Amino acid sequence: MKSRLVSAAAVSALALTPVIGFASPASAAPFKCSVTQSKTFPTRGSDTKIDIYLCVEKVGSGYTAKAGVSYTNGGGSINKFDKLEVHVRLERYDVAQAGLVCNFFPIVNFGVSGDNIPCGPIGDTTTSPVTADGTVIYNIDGDNEGDFRWELTGSPSL
Repeated sequence: MKSRLVSAAAVSALALTPVIGFASPASAAPFKCSVTQSKTFPTRGSDTKIDIYLCVEKVGSGYTAKAGVSYTNGGGSINKFDKLEVHVRLERYDVAQAGLVCNFFPIVNFGVSGDNIPCGPIGDTTTSPVTADGTVIYNIDGDNEGDFRWELTGSPSL
């Protein structure tokens, strides 16, 4: 069931960076990721499918959180969304230590598909245990229903 968004995000970052990938299991820094979470949105033309996973990683004396976003049936030449924000948080005991908002509205509206587009990392020198958590705030173009939230399942604790 969809829930109404009550407050707007205070921070915004444009996620128009090239795919840089994430650390591999062979890297020295430990990390943990959530399972890939999928949602299909009833957008104009073909429905748009978005897949997201969240990762937390030990980096130096702190930790980082990030998301990887993939999508199919984006707009190309059709506006699909009026808003599409991925909110990533580094949390300790469900309390945000750091956060980042990536604006995927232009990426999905103007591209047909994308794979493993990064949002983050965002970091903090907090101590373990930490998790990566996130939310997607979206507004489907032309539905006149306003903003909605998609709560993501966080990463395992590190």
